[in-house]
Amino acid sequence: DMRNGKREGWGICAFKDRSYYEGEWVADQMDGKGIYVKSDGSRFEGYWQANLQNGFGRLTLANGDVYEGDFRDGKMDGYGTYFYKNGSIYDGEFVEDEAHGLGTFKGVNGEFYQGEWQVDKMHGVGVYRFVGGAKYRGEWKYGRMDGYGVYENLERDAFMGKFEGQFLDGKMDGLGLYYWSEGDMYMGEYAQDRRHGTGIYTSVKGAVYKGEYYHGERAGWG
Repeated sequence: DMRNGKREGWGICAFKDRSYYEGEWVADQMDGKGIYVKSDGSRFEGYWQANLQNGFGRLTLANGDVYEGDFRDGKMDGYGTYFYKNGSIYDGEFVEDEAHGLGTFKGVNGEFYQGEWQVDKMHGVGVYRFVGGAKYRGEWKYGRMDGYGVYENLERDAFMGKFEGQFLDGKMDGLGLYYWSEGDMYMGEYAQDRRHGTGIYTSVKGAVYKGEYYHGERAGWG
């Protein structure tokens, strides 16, 4: 419809870039419920305000990914679910097209994360289950285990060992306590996933070593 030379109400408009919009118009702008299809095949179906997606909608991207949820000022913003073409799913909060806030990720291979996100990366506090069955519960920084956490080493759900302590850039680094499945225990310093510095190793048979380690091996004083 046209009113005073402006598009108003329901209508279809084809643009020069071969995209088109079918839906509601207010004062010559896409406003209300409508469908927008780009020349690359991507498609948005949902609510608009002043030519921008605002409110609930479904976005199908040219690569096959699909997002269903809230939009604000033309971007994924609020709560929504992102379906990756490979079968993985993210369900949670978004800010300006990125996972940001609380959310859950389920990978197609079985990996699972539930916790905090920042700029599309695991960041804050969260729980992650690895493909092989191992689990980590603790702090994250931009997609890496970093800060205090608990890592359980599992193989097909069989307990192999557990580390409680400090992580840095995805590795055990700092003070920590490691329990082996057979009962041995180490308490002390780590660097780059290895015992490094001062620590105490206690075997299940009662033998105790208290001293220094260098790259995982006993060295120096002890």
